[in-house]
Amino acid sequence: TTCATVLTRAIFAEGCKSVAAGMNAMDLRRGISMAVDSVVTNLKSQARRISTSEEIAQ
Repeated sequence: TTCATVLTRAIFAEGCKSVAAGMNAMDLRRGISMAVDSVVTNLKSQARRISTSEEIAQ
């Protein structure tokens, strides 16, 4: 989706800046992975199952 593409580009751009400024690339990777895990956990906790056409239409 567009949102995922924009977020990925921003994370990449900031990561490049951090590495250029001297940050360890593996530390950066670990930090991004931890953030992704946190976001996925949060989104899963907010998700709810939908089963009717009316719910889908909303």
